Amino acid sequence: MTQSNAANKATGRRFRHATMRDLPQMHKIYARARALMAANGNPTQWGNEFPRESVIEDDIANQRTMLLVDTCNGHERILAQFALCPGKDPTYAKIDGAWLDNDTYVTIHRIAASGLVRHAARDCIRWALKHYGNVRADTHPNNKAMQHVLESSGFARCGLIQLLDRPTPPESPISATSGECGCRQRVRFRGGAGQVRSTSSRTYGPSAARSNSCISQKPYAESNSAYGFHESSHRLSVSR
Repeated sequence: MTQSNAANKATGRRFRHATMRDLPQMHKIYARARALMAANGNPTQWGNEFPRESVIEDDIANQRTMLLVDTCNGHERILAQFALCPGKDPTYAKIDGAWLDNDTYVTIHRIAASGLVRHAARDCIRWALKHYGNVRADTHPNNKAMQHVLESSGFARCGLIQLLDRPTPPESPISATSGECGCRQRVRFRGGAGQVRSTSSRTYGPSAARSNSCISQKPYAESNSAYGFHESSHRLSVSR
């Protein structure tokens, strides 16, 4: 069945918290995402082990995992999944650049779509932006699809951050003329007053050292480029 035909019979699209009963299907969706990344020139972002099972289970246990679901032919389907994490993210404590502000925020992590419908990941991000005022996120430099989703949703680049859950390779000289770098970009969205939203990171280039050679020549273990969105700034840019 094609996506369009399935969509015609699907109803009741909604968001809900994941439960442990969703784990088997969630694992399949993450496996699909890893395969899709590798097939599109991004084999290292999640490799064969990320997101780790212990992290996924902890997200569910603490009600951080949100699912975009619908009902098709009487059966519920998971269209996309992501973790919405409140509080300070240790990964974002240091940034080679600057966040849009220092207000309270939430972070979007571990987002993946099932492939059953189009634009499911984008719908998840826009749901987060609608419900929270300040959002951050990060993605791999080679994850062009997620970069496009974040940027088309209004995120702006803020700088570079370093991943804390990846092994740190030995430092090596970085070529300033190299066309590739290992930066990931962190994204942030600033919404309505008193609300918080999550951010995603974006990375550039398959450098083995994961260094941000395109920006500051400082070797990073796994670096992310940071993005942010402030609602008032967005309105101003649109009006010009």
